[in-house]
Amino acid sequence: MQPAPDWVCVNGDWLPPGLVPAGTPPPPPSPEPAGCTIRDPFIGIPGLIGICVNGDWIPTEYLQASATVRFHAAELGWVLHLDDGRYFVPLGGLATEFQVDGLRVTFTGRVRIDLVSPLGAIVEILEIN
Repeated sequence: MQPAPDWVCVNGDWLPPGLVPAGTPPPPPSPEPAGCTIRDPFIGIPGLIGICVNGDWIPTEYLQASATVRFHAAELGWVLHLDDGRYFVPLGGLATEFQVDGLRVTFTGRVRIDLVSPLGAIVEILEIN
């Protein structure tokens, strides 16, 4: 006899909800509700890359650039000054070895139009040298 309506019969034994019998592999993790379920559709378009926001892909600029690292004392933050005159705040900051005022770097990244900073536009750095 089933002890409660939500109990499950496994190999002749009744198990309460959520109990996994020994030797049963755990179920795969369920996708996060806000996650995108398909690949970035913009990855093959030159100059674009996608950002997953609330389960949808939005296009943004894919940067491959040279820049000068600058420390903005008033805002206490590191900023990348690109050769084309634009500047970007690295998402999550810069690794210690790149925190040198005046250092020349090359990097790839995606502009995060979904985030804002008082220092300027934000870039998610994918690779930096």
